[in-house]
Amino acid sequence: MDDYGFPGPAAPVGSSAYYVLRFAAPREQAALVALFAWRRELIRIATGVSDAGLARIKLHWWREELERAAAGMAQHPLAGRLAAAAAAHALPLDRLDAMAEATDADLRGETPATLDALQAHCALAGGAFGELLARVGGADPGTGQRLGAAARLAEILRDLGADLRRNRCRLPHAELAQAGLSPERLRHADSRPGLATLLGRVAADARVAGRHTGPAGRWHALRRALLDEVAADPLAVLDAHVALTPLRKLWIAWRG
Repeated sequence: MDDYGFPGPAAPVGSSAYYVLRFAAPREQAALVALFAWRRELIRIATGVSDAGLARIKLHWWREELERAAAGMAQHPLAGRLAAAAAAHALPLDRLDAMAEATDADLRGETPATLDALQAHCALAGGAFGELLARVGGADPGTGQRLGAAARLAEILRDLGADLRRNRCRLPHAELAQAGLSPERLRHADSRPGLATLLGRVAADARVAGRHTGPAGRWHALRRALLDEVAADPLAVLDAHVALTPLRKLWIAWRG
């Protein structure tokens, strides 16, 4: 199978990425596959390499590879496709590196101290991705940035339980302390009422008003629907993987 075809590993059938691509214009698909493949590569580095030091070495190689791609000397097929996407859609390659920097911050073990710090992380990771999706779709990059940042925040709330099992918490420490909580006690039963309230407050920042079309709009709509699932039962994220069904994803993407 072509790793950078559609459908393929970067956008497998049934995934949110698949439905973003499924309704994209044909001229957009090659670039979108490359962007989702880059996002997938970063996720694999962050979660698939058990040693953080080795993961950072791999990430450093990729950041150098982006520089080679910008100079027309890409060594990896994905880097070549990213360079082609950048040329076809006037994509700033530094936004790809911004996504890598957000991954590096995770590998360094950095955690947000405040809600502002969490929002800054989301702007770097998800905002850069949303901006690139918007540029491919011919939409406003600033709107794409806001949609992508909100989408990333929704993912962080969804992944809270999995993160805690890896001894990581991306919820702002100041907000936790204000609610009388701590990362160490989040899985305790007596912490759950306060956590539900905190998740609801943080989730409010993951909503961008209005209906938005194009790849960035569809990506945000899918993540906003995921956020609705989290809001319906905030504590489910502690014990289960909250997800949308493929049929619901299809409906949301089609409407977008």
